[in-house]
Amino acid sequence: MRATCLGTTATGRYEPLYWSGWVPFFESVSFYEDDEEEDEELEEDEDQDADSVAACKAILRDVYLAVLPLLDSPDIDVRQAAVGAMGHLMVAPELAEFRPEQAERMERLTHHSSVSDRAAAALTLGKWDLAPRAFLHDPDPFVRAVAALAPALDQDPAALAEIRHALTDPAAADDWFSEHVPEAEGKFRFALIATLLRRTSDIDEILPEALAVARITSAYTVDNDWGPLLKRAFPEPYAPSAPLTAPQQQLLSAIVDNDECWDSISNPVLWFRRVGLPDKRASIRALVS
Repeated sequence: MRATCLGTTATGRYEPLYWSGWVPFFESVSFYEDDEEEDEELEEDEDQDADSVAACKAILRDVYLAVLPLLDSPDIDVRQAAVGAMGHLMVAPELAEFRPEQAERMERLTHHSSVSDRAAAALTLGKWDLAPRAFLHDPDPFVRAVAALAPALDQDPAALAEIRHALTDPAAADDWFSEHVPEAEGKFRFALIATLLRRTSDIDEILPEALAVARITSAYTVDNDWGPLLKRAFPEPYAPSAPLTAPQQQLLSAIVDNDECWDSISNPVLWFRRVGLPDKRASIRALVS
């Protein structure tokens, strides 16, 4: 692996805030996998890599001090970026001493801040493996949903209820998230679905949410939404000798009725094959009719 210290924007300016949306600075290095034939070259670079990692870690405290005053910026874009950057920084063991102070600061945002600030704060606390319970009572349902994503709330029934509620309209959840947490990658529903699957064990428990997703999804997002839901519906490969259960039939019917799931890319084929189902739309339609 090769390490590269990240400290400038594409324009070459030293701006710590830019790390918040793209690369978690707390990791201090970027890694990528190389082919086996490059192993020899990588071994020669080990000393240089170690120096790069050490150099990045050495300036963590300086970056923290640079970001700290920007948390109170009157510019909402700067403020959001600062919260995101702080979220990454506080995961670093080297900055653990500042974590309680910043966690308290994030929780204070429940009383006076914008929806975007509260969402970013809830997301950040979740990344620190803390339970953002105060945000579960936010007046905005999607802020509550963001808070409910936190792994520390996996055993909280109220958090699961918020995830379910957000997935009653996954398209609206996606639109809200792209507006209020613009630096985040991917669709909001991806995180909601992953959390829902983590906290449940059977398709019967999540059928309403699975159907809502199946109606608005597409072939392009199968790996992150309806593919995992399909796998939950078929924990064992489909056997023609056994009839479909009612939840299986309903989920497949919603998928087969959605034109966006078909005739574009091949990703869905892999998911159908994983669960022992035919990968042609006509075949699935015949199976559920």
